[in-house]
Amino acid sequence: MRARLLSIAVALSLSARAQAPREPPQQKPPPKTMIIKAARLIDGRSDKPRHGQAVSSPG
Repeated sequence: MRARLLSIAVALSLSARAQAPREPPQQKPPPKTMIIKAARLIDGRSDKPRHGQAVSSPG
């Protein structure tokens, strides 16, 4: 009888724990922006390369 009550108590406590609200998953930080400074940049539109340009890229 005592073992049966103990098993019921354990089962109830485990089921109550399974129903407990969980913490929401932590959000990932936003990706960092990388700036790449180019000595000469060829953009594909003009005939000459551009000097002193920078390109920004996420991540």
